[in-house]
Amino acid sequence: MNSNRRNFLRGSVLGIGGLMVNQNFFPTRMLAASTPSSNSYKALVCINLDGGNDGNNTIVPLSSQAFAKYAAARQQLALEPSTLLAVGDGHGAAYGFHPSLVNVQRSYLAGNSAVVANVGSLLAPITRSAFLSNTVPSPSFLEDHEIQRAQWGTAYCQTDGSSPAHTGWGGRVADLMSGTRSSSFPVVTSVVGQDPFCVGSQTMPLSVAPGNTGGFPTDGSGNDLQLIANLSSGSKLVGAASAGLKDALQQSSLLTSALASAQPFRTVFPKTQLGAQLSQVASILSVHSGLGMNRQIFLCKQTGFDVHAAQLTQHAALLAEFDQAVGAFMNFLVELGLMNEVTIFTQSDFGRSLAMNGAGGSDHAWGNHQMVLGGAIEGNQVYGKFPDLTLAGPDDIEQTGRWIPSSSIEQYASPIASWFGVPQSAMGQVFPNIGAFTPGTLPFIR
Repeated sequence: MNSNRRNFLRGSVLGIGGLMVNQNFFPTRMLAASTPSSNSYKALVCINLDGGNDGNNTIVPLSSQAFAKYAAARQQLALEPSTLLAVGDGHGAAYGFHPSLVNVQRSYLAGNSAVVANVGSLLAPITRSAFLSNTVPSPSFLEDHEIQRAQWGTAYCQTDGSSPAHTGWGGRVADLMSGTRSSSFPVVTSVVGQDPFCVGSQTMPLSVAPGNTGGFPTDGSGNDLQLIANLSSGSKLVGAASAGLKDALQQSSLLTSALASAQPFRTVFPKTQLGAQLSQVASILSVHSGLGMNRQIFLCKQTGFDVHAAQLTQHAALLAEFDQAVGAFMNFLVELGLMNEVTIFTQSDFGRSLAMNGAGGSDHAWGNHQMVLGGAIEGNQVYGKFPDLTLAGPDDIEQTGRWIPSSSIEQYASPIASWFGVPQSAMGQVFPNIGAFTPGTLPFIR
């Protein structure tokens, strides 16, 4: 098998596999499609900081009292205040970004980035006393990677730790945007393979490997996949696989055609995991008109954040990779004049304990700080309630600095969905538990 054919098959299987498996996620109830009032282009880029980013060292309060609590609990994990990149919260309080976040700080000070403090999975607002006495329901298995990833991706939380949703909130938003396109190209594209966040009930996500367009080879060697796609069988499984393959091949052809006429962009992306992913997103985003798209959602993932030991050096390298890749992507948005049309936001399994563990790292926690970036962001502010950094204090579920979220996933995600075009009347379809929380408390996006 020649290399051209081999690479094509590998890239196609990545996309097709996601499409075929996702058929198992369809719920019985279909969402009603809706078209945004504006036909102008908008895109969302979700960056999953996989493993649980250490929000406590991502942004640090610099008031003397708060920093003293931080330094006492963090011990050798505490960052020196002189190294932190100074920012304000928009209300007179001083904070500092991790020294690796040079581009994020620059964007923040320019008003194009913000921090949303202490977000996490919740069933209802809850206090420490209510949590400890179990008088208000809360999700269980709070420190389990797989369960919390699923709850962040689906925006469904249960007291037994499960996530009963068969679709993700990104996929449900895409369902409502299905009328915004003039082709069969999907609203959601993942550059990291399958993920619950991407799955909708009406549309399938496309999975594209970074550096691979998934297009047809020109030597005709895609004919074997066409034969499979055209296979007729009475088996539901074979029929579903064949239909999924046909969709994947059609979408692949659309993408190849659009990219063939694309003008190269000048922005250079770093040769890192996240840099390659955002470069792939940039390529697809740059040809949105050729694809017939007015709304697009992209999923990226940076792995390695589950740092239980030697955290200072590892976390600094991880945030540097994030900062350099996002900095390049925002330069790309400026180059194409799309800064106001694209919003970047982070998700992560959970936060990490404020207290240092015995191995020079921190352990799984609950609430975490998230970053939002783009020209539509009401930037240079910290939104939400920052936790009191007292160990065993009012925001700690134990004695090690595991913060009770002050804002839910729904409160964080719904302003993003609203900006994207989801009407308030349909917000409950995307976030079924949104009624448990006060709306409009995080006005971080225009």
